[in-house]
Amino acid sequence: WVCAMTLDYISGTMAACKAGEWSSGIARTGIYHKGSMLLVVMASGMLDMVMALGCNYFKSYGIYWPGIVLPLAVSWYVLTELGSVLENAVKMGAPVPAWLIKILKTSILAVDKAADKFDPEKES
Repeated sequence: WVCAMTLDYISGTMAACKAGEWSSGIARTGIYHKGSMLLVVMASGMLDMVMALGCNYFKSYGIYWPGIVLPLAVSWYVLTELGSVLENAVKMGAPVPAWLIKILKTSILAVDKAADKFDPEKES
């Protein structure tokens, strides 16, 4: 995930430089964006840990926590970062096969669908 974020930042910088639109303010905003994603991933991991620990005490009540939040969050972020890398590549003039974009979009939808299975509002 960190490699994908780095690749996105580098490719975004290259695309902006190529277009003559590089701005330190926009670059700083990108860094803040990446930092906020780090906070979300850390919170996701902590949620999984707390729920896993809690469920150890509540097994007799049938409560089960598969530790799915962190893998879903990281998967979603990696896929969106890679999509952004492809967008930046297109801005720099690289041909990107339509099937590659389709695979990324399908993968993001699959992660969203997996997360929807754990939506308590949909279960009621």
